[in-house]
Amino acid sequence: MAWLDGGALAFFFRAWWFLGWLIDASPLHRRTLAAAMKMQRCEWMRQIGAREIRLVDANIITGLQQATSFFASTALLAVGAGFALLTATDTIIGALEESFVHVEIDRPAFDMKMALLIGLNTYAFFKFGWRTVCSISPP
Repeated sequence: MAWLDGGALAFFFRAWWFLGWLIDASPLHRRTLAAAMKMQRCEWMRQIGAREIRLVDANIITGLQQATSFFASTALLAVGAGFALLTATDTIIGALEESFVHVEIDRPAFDMKMALLIGLNTYAFFKFGWRTVCSISPP
């Protein structure tokens, strides 16, 4: 792996950690959209517990579940596409090396990058899949 690839990977993971910290644990986390939605959802659930469930409430619950299900299925399609790219590595590398850009690609580096993308999409699938199960419960 080239030093630029390693630097890009380190930057990616640091940025991912920083954004996770900023949204979940920083002093500013109460001012995020996720925090505002959490407070609104908790208030809505308190009100729903005190009254009879209405058709609008059922539609909101269904909408929440369908939105996260859509992202989970999209992430699963991306995982499948990543595995398809791994099986066609030689064809992809050959096409890029013979193209007008003439990019030389290191096969192990390409495989590692594809494995990272597959891992990220798998992580997204499980996050969205679990969110579908817990879409209306307060965290």
